[in-house]
Amino acid sequence: MKFRLFTLVLDVSLSGFSYAQTTLPAQAITAIETVNNGQDLQFKFDNGVKQEGCSSSNIIVKNGAMSERILSITLSAYHADHGVRFIVSGCTGGAMQGLAVSLKKS
Repeated sequence: MKFRLFTLVLDVSLSGFSYAQTTLPAQAITAIETVNNGQDLQFKFDNGVKQEGCSSSNIIVKNGAMSERILSITLSAYHADHGVRFIVSGCTGGAMQGLAVSLKKS
């Protein structure tokens, strides 16, 4: 019985383990492209900041409810040569997984 309880507690504690959300500093986008057969967006940066545990400074935004809005904001920033701040959480294929983006006038 104690073993089962220990296993349950261990299972619950490890299942909640994930990367915390991190807000990256503002950085200028150097390239925007589609990946995964056009399903997702990838943003590239020169000398970009990496989240701990990820091997690339690229950010991938998975196709979803917010991807169109994120693309709209980032395209505006890209053409104006403005930095954007991404909120990222975890890695996907070595790149950071983007959740949201913000743009602030300087």
